[in-house]
Amino acid sequence: MIGLFLEHGPCQITGDYSLVPNEYALTRLADVFYIDQPVGAGYSTADATGYIADEEEMGEDFLQFLSNLVEIFPSLQKRPFYLMGESYARHYIPYTTKAYFGKGDPPVRLAGTSVGDGDMAGDASLSAAMVASTRFI
Repeated sequence: MIGLFLEHGPCQITGDYSLVPNEYALTRLADVFYIDQPVGAGYSTADATGYIADEEEMGEDFLQFLSNLVEIFPSLQKRPFYLMGESYARHYIPYTTKAYFGKGDPPVRLAGTSVGDGDMAGDASLSAAMVASTRFI
Protein backbone atom coordinates (compact mmCIF):
# COMPACT_ATOMS: atom_id res chain seq x y z
CA MET A 1 0.00 0.00 0.00
CA ILE A 2 3.04 2.27 0.13
CA GLY A 3 2.93 2.69 -3.64
CA LEU A 4 -0.80 3.42 -3.51
CA PHE A 5 -0.52 6.29 -1.04
CA LEU A 6 3.04 7.56 -1.39
CA GLU A 7 3.99 6.97 -5.02
CA HIS A 8 1.61 6.33 -7.93
CA GLY A 9 -1.91 6.13 -6.49
CA PRO A 10 -4.73 8.63 -7.08
CA CYS A 11 -4.15 10.43 -3.78
CA GLN A 12 -1.36 11.02 -1.29
CA ILE A 13 -1.31 11.24 2.50
CA THR A 14 -0.08 14.57 3.85
CA GLY A 15 1.73 15.28 7.13
CA ASP A 16 -1.59 15.75 8.94
CA TYR A 17 -2.92 12.45 7.46
CA SER A 18 -5.36 14.13 5.11
CA LEU A 19 -5.65 13.00 1.50
CA VAL A 20 -4.83 15.19 -1.48
CA PRO A 21 -4.97 14.38 -5.21
CA ASN A 22 -1.69 13.07 -6.64
CA GLU A 23 -0.83 15.02 -9.77
CA TYR A 24 1.57 12.23 -10.85
CA ALA A 25 -0.86 9.34 -10.35
CA LEU A 26 -0.82 6.43 -12.78
CA THR A 27 -4.60 6.57 -12.62
CA ARG A 28 -4.42 9.71 -14.76
CA LEU A 29 -3.10 7.52 -17.58
CA ALA A 30 -4.76 4.14 -17.06
CA ASP A 31 -7.15 2.06 -15.02
CA VAL A 32 -5.14 0.71 -12.08
CA PHE A 33 -6.10 -2.22 -9.84
CA TYR A 34 -4.27 -2.83 -6.56
CA ILE A 35 -4.58 -6.52 -5.76
CA ASP A 36 -3.50 -8.33 -2.61
CA GLN A 37 -2.27 -11.74 -3.65
CA PRO A 38 -2.09 -14.57 -3.06
CA VAL A 39 -5.31 -14.96 -1.11
CA GLY A 40 -4.41 -14.40 2.53
CA ALA A 41 -1.82 -11.69 1.85
CA GLY A 42 -2.57 -8.14 2.89
CA TYR A 43 -6.28 -7.64 3.50
CA SER A 44 -7.54 -10.51 1.32
CA THR A 45 -9.32 -13.45 2.94
CA ALA A 46 -10.93 -16.75 1.98
CA ASP A 47 -12.63 -19.70 3.59
CA ALA A 48 -10.45 -22.71 4.48
CA THR A 49 -10.65 -24.12 0.93
CA GLY A 50 -9.76 -20.86 -0.83
CA TYR A 51 -6.07 -20.57 0.03
CA ILE A 52 -3.42 -21.63 -2.45
CA ALA A 53 -0.64 -24.17 -1.91
CA ASP A 54 2.06 -22.84 -4.27
CA GLU A 55 2.94 -20.25 -6.90
CA GLU A 56 1.48 -22.34 -9.73
CA GLU A 57 -1.95 -22.21 -8.05
CA MET A 58 -1.46 -18.50 -7.40
CA GLY A 59 -0.97 -17.87 -11.14
CA GLU A 60 -4.12 -19.83 -11.98
CA ASP A 61 -6.03 -18.06 -9.20
CA PHE A 62 -5.02 -14.67 -10.57
CA LEU A 63 -6.15 -15.63 -14.08
CA GLN A 64 -9.52 -16.61 -12.61
CA PHE A 65 -9.68 -13.16 -11.02
CA LEU A 66 -9.00 -11.61 -14.43
CA SER A 67 -11.73 -13.75 -16.01
CA ASN A 68 -14.18 -12.54 -13.38
CA LEU A 69 -13.03 -8.94 -13.86
CA VAL A 70 -13.62 -8.92 -17.62
CA GLU A 71 -16.98 -10.61 -17.11
CA ILE A 72 -18.01 -7.58 -15.05
CA PHE A 73 -16.12 -5.04 -17.21
CA PRO A 74 -16.07 -6.56 -20.74
CA SER A 75 -14.35 -3.53 -22.27
CA LEU A 76 -11.15 -4.47 -20.40
CA GLN A 77 -10.83 -7.67 -22.43
CA LYS A 78 -9.64 -5.89 -25.58
CA ARG A 79 -7.47 -3.26 -23.91
CA PRO A 80 -3.73 -3.74 -23.36
CA PHE A 81 -3.05 -5.19 -19.91
CA TYR A 82 0.19 -4.63 -18.01
CA LEU A 83 1.00 -6.88 -15.08
CA MET A 84 3.15 -4.94 -12.62
CA GLY A 85 4.37 -5.39 -9.09
CA GLU A 86 7.20 -4.58 -6.76
CA SER A 87 9.29 -6.27 -4.11
CA TYR A 88 7.90 -9.74 -3.34
CA ALA A 89 5.85 -9.63 -6.54
CA ARG A 90 9.12 -10.81 -8.11
CA HIS A 91 7.82 -14.28 -7.22
CA TYR A 92 4.26 -13.75 -8.43
CA ILE A 93 4.63 -11.93 -11.76
CA PRO A 94 6.58 -14.75 -13.48
CA TYR A 95 4.13 -17.44 -12.32
CA THR A 96 1.14 -15.37 -13.38
CA THR A 97 2.77 -14.76 -16.76
CA LYS A 98 3.49 -18.49 -17.10
CA ALA A 99 -0.16 -19.29 -16.33
CA TYR A 100 -1.24 -16.66 -18.87
CA PHE A 101 0.79 -18.20 -21.69
CA GLY A 102 -0.34 -21.68 -20.67
CA LYS A 103 -3.99 -20.73 -21.12
CA GLY A 104 -5.52 -21.30 -24.54
CA ASP A 105 -7.88 -18.33 -24.40
CA PRO A 106 -6.57 -15.82 -21.83
CA PRO A 107 -9.08 -13.32 -20.42
CA VAL A 108 -7.01 -10.19 -21.21
CA ARG A 109 -4.50 -9.04 -23.80
CA LEU A 110 -1.16 -9.03 -21.97
CA ALA A 111 0.96 -6.18 -23.31
CA GLY A 112 3.83 -6.34 -20.84
CA THR A 113 5.12 -7.14 -17.38
CA SER A 114 7.23 -5.18 -14.95
CA VAL A 115 8.78 -5.84 -11.54
CA GLY A 116 10.17 -2.94 -9.53
CA ASP A 117 12.64 -3.53 -6.71
CA GLY A 118 12.55 -7.22 -7.60
CA ASP A 119 15.48 -8.55 -5.59
CA MET A 120 15.84 -12.24 -6.48
CA ALA A 121 18.69 -13.26 -4.19
CA GLY A 122 17.10 -12.71 -0.77
CA ASP A 123 19.52 -12.72 2.16
CA ALA A 124 22.60 -12.76 -0.07
CA SER A 125 21.69 -9.44 -1.64
CA LEU A 126 20.84 -7.94 1.76
CA SER A 127 24.37 -8.81 2.88
CA ALA A 128 25.76 -7.22 -0.28
CA ALA A 129 23.68 -4.10 0.33
CA MET A 130 25.07 -3.78 3.84
CA VAL A 131 28.63 -4.11 2.54
CA ALA A 132 27.94 -1.55 -0.20
CA SER A 133 26.39 0.89 2.26
CA THR A 134 29.44 0.71 4.54
CA ARG A 135 31.78 1.36 1.62
CA PHE A 136 29.96 4.31 0.11
CA ILE A 137 28.76 6.22 3.15
